[in-house]
Amino acid sequence: MQRNIKSKGFEPPKPIMTLIDRLASKLEKNIETFSPDAVHLRLMLEYNSARKLYTASLALDVPGKTIAAKEEQHDLQAAVRAAFDDVEGQLKKYKVNLRKEYLKRRERRKDAA
Repeated sequence: MQRNIKSKGFEPPKPIMTLIDRLASKLEKNIETFSPDAVHLRLMLEYNSARKLYTASLALDVPGKTIAAKEEQHDLQAAVRAAFDDVEGQLKKYKVNLRKEYLKRRERRKDAA
């Protein structure tokens, strides 16, 4: 999986980068069925100093779909975790739908034969 991590308005601390690596590795385990070259993870971290608010925007490109999440929190760690959790849930639903479509096509082939 290719990763692209950017920040705007601040430099993320080392513990946050470690957290991102750990959560991205966990996400990689869920996308082993896809080709590693076909999957791309984009993460944008922003800090709004006027509102003292962090924004984590996460986009995961998988074959046939782009899964995205955006979280705003006063705690950077909470925003990153929430964005990854949201994307992970959407990815699981997408994989279930792919399996259902595959099984339906397989049943149609059996019926036609």
